[in-house]
Amino acid sequence: MSIIEVRNLCKDYKYSVKDEKRGFIYNLFNSKEKRVRAVKNISFDVEEGETIAFIGPNGAGKSTTVKMLSGILVPSSGQIFINGKEIYKLTSLEIPTIITSNY
Repeated sequence: MSIIEVRNLCKDYKYSVKDEKRGFIYNLFNSKEKRVRAVKNISFDVEEGETIAFIGPNGAGKSTTVKMLSGILVPSSGQIFINGKEIYKLTSLEIPTIITSNY
């Protein structure tokens, strides 16, 4: 059984694009929303005793992925299982017990 299972993990960030030809009040109510996909459909397993490394160019989504694995960020879609339990369906009090259950 895998200690960590990641399935189709994605993270999108939203931001507003303003019309520079218009004023503040117009842009306050009429800004367009854009999305940037920081992580796109990542899937992997980590077995007990296995060592992994995240390598890649700047902007590849390494830090974002680690933040989602640690619970700092919530993924836009996909699933993360630690010791067979989906971490985003647990309470904040249950997560430390799942992570330390093998030690």
